[in-house]
Amino acid sequence: MFNCEYCGRELKSNAGKVRHEVSCKDRTNKIVILEVNREDEYYFGHPRRQIKLEGLLSRTLDNEERSKIMKMIMELRHANKEWII
Repeated sequence: MFNCEYCGRELKSNAGKVRHEVSCKDRTNKIVILEVNREDEYYFGHPRRQIKLEGLLSRTLDNEERSKIMKMIMELRHANKEWII
């Protein structure tokens, strides 16, 4: 048997467990662990930093962290436009 890591519900298969965990109501209680290389510099130096930050933004529930991540994304978008010209 496979157990949901959020609510502990028992499921018959791993695929069922994964599908359940995506929509589990207790999922919001779990804190997302953010990947930090430097203080407030998520994925610093990563070649696909903007894509990684957009994924992190979709998983982050804390409004303060979301605003920091969004600011970094906007700075990257602005920097990329300068290179295109």
